[in-house]
Amino acid sequence: AVFERDAHLKPVGSSVVISSSGWAALKCIDPDVCKRLKAQSAPIEFLRVVPLDDDTGKAAAPGLARGALRLFGAVNTALKFLRLPSLAFVRSNLWHEVRGTLAQRVAEVCGAGTLRTNHALEALAEAPDLRGGFYLSFAHPASANGTASTHVRATV
Repeated sequence: AVFERDAHLKPVGSSVVISSSGWAALKCIDPDVCKRLKAQSAPIEFLRVVPLDDDTGKAAAPGLARGALRLFGAVNTALKFLRLPSLAFVRSNLWHEVRGTLAQRVAEVCGAGTLRTNHALEALAEAPDLRGGFYLSFAHPASANGTASTHVRATV
């Protein structure tokens, strides 16, 4: 079973960047989901660094970094104008697309009932009888009405 806190997997969150080691791990776990997520990703072509605690509007990056970011943006603008591929060091995915793709793949590989939404991790405890294992408890909102929590044993 796969437990998810969100009840309906609604679009929430923001963009996420998956590191190269993250892509490698996804490819080892499931090459198909890796391909799907890469197809959904978008290149990051423009960067801007702004201070979080200063309302002056001045860039937070030092002069040399600002110049490099401007050059990066100008090169990508020119490449886009020429209809050539842009320079992108990383790609970004929307978090809800990542969750949706993973949920879809879980259903394809393990069956429709495998993903159990609307369950929150309630407790995590070491399991002395399982070498390197844990006991996990997931609560469903109905458990407040007398329904028992779902207990899972997991080994690492």
